[in-house]
Amino acid sequence: MAQQDSYQDKQTTHYAVSQLNGKILGLFTPEGELAWKAEKRTLWGICFDWYQFKYPNPLDPEMLFAGQWLDQESGLAYNRFRYYDPETGNYLCLDPIGLAGGETPYAYVHNPWDWVDLLGLSSCKKNADILRQNMLREGITFQKGDAAAHIVASTGSKGHWQAAARSRELLAQYRVNINDAANGIPLGHPTPHNITHTRAFHEMVNSRLNNVVKSLPKAGARRIRSALRKELRNIGSEVLKSLK
Repeated sequence: MAQQDSYQDKQTTHYAVSQLNGKILGLFTPEGELAWKAEKRTLWGICFDWYQFKYPNPLDPEMLFAGQWLDQESGLAYNRFRYYDPETGNYLCLDPIGLAGGETPYAYVHNPWDWVDLLGLSSCKKNADILRQNMLREGITFQKGDAAAHIVASTGSKGHWQAAARSRELLAQYRVNINDAANGIPLGHPTPHNITHTRAFHEMVNSRLNNVVKSLPKAGARRIRSALRKELRNIGSEVLKSLK
C-alpha cells in the first residue's frame, strides 16, 4: 500500500506498513525513513492524545481498520455502508442486513483483532455455517432440522447478551475461536435452539468458564485454552442430556 503526498510542486510517495486487520502503523519514504507514525488509539478508535486528535499530522492517511475512513472534522469513521462513532463504540444507523447481523443492529464488532468483515455484511448465519462445518469435521452429527448453536454466542453485547460478550472476551484472550467445534451444539431450530439465547444460559456459561480460569492460577495459556474447550464440551453434553 502506498500514498501519494503533494508538497506544492513536488509529489512524494510514502509506503504504508499495516497490521493484518488493515490498520496503518506508519508511512515510510522510498529510502526507508519513517515519515509518519500512527497515534495511539483504543481498540475501538478513540485517540489517547488530545493534541494529535485536534491537530492531526497532514501525512495521516486517516484510515482506521480495514474499510474505515476517519473524518477528523466530525470524529466519525465511514465504514463502507454506514458511519461509526468511536466515542460510543456504535454505528449511527441500523445494520444494512438487519437482524441477520445480530440482535444489536447498531453495535460494532466485539473483537476487532479476530473478527474481520471487509464489507460489513456478514451475518450470524455465516458464523453458524462455519461452526457447523467445524463440528462436522470432528464427526458431530446433525439430525434433520438441527442447526449449529453457539454455546458462547457469536454476537450480542447489550442487555441479556452482556454475559455472552464477557465470555467471548475470555475465549479470545486464550485464543479459542468463537466457531471452534467445542463451542457448538447441534440443536433443533428454532426450538430448543433458543434456550442458548437466554440470560440465564449466558450467565451460567460465563460463570463456568471463569471458574475454569480461576482453578488454574499457575497454568500457562495453552493449558487454560485446553481446559476452556473441555468445559465447553461438558456444557454442550449437559444441554443435550437435559433435552432427552
